[in-house]
Amino acid sequence: MSTMLATVLGEQCVSQADLARRTNLSPKHINLLCKGTARMSVDVALRLEFTLGIDAAEWMAAYTATWLAEQREAVNLAVFQQQLEWWKQARGDDLNQIIRLSDERDELKAQLAAARTALSPKEPNP
Repeated sequence: MSTMLATVLGEQCVSQADLARRTNLSPKHINLLCKGTARMSVDVALRLEFTLGIDAAEWMAAYTATWLAEQREAVNLAVFQQQLEWWKQARGDDLNQIIRLSDERDELKAQLAAARTALSPKEPNP
């Protein structure tokens, strides 16, 4: 996943190591920010603003938008799973009712056939 930071570093031809030195952040932290796996703090956003010339509010907005999209995806997945379970349960209940009604229908057919046989005139034996 390319982040805004990774994109800006590429555009400004700044290495992660150089950014780490210029912001007094660890290279590992810069790498995690570029991957999108580290949180963007106000302190880091201000350091990036000073070093790269992009307003701290933009850094925070980009991070927040990415974080919000990830959270929305996680919530959507959880809601989908809940709905899927509900549908499985509802369909399972419907299926059980259909099977029960089918069995009842078969039983009624058998009873009707037995009644017809019992009520039909008997042919005399020769």
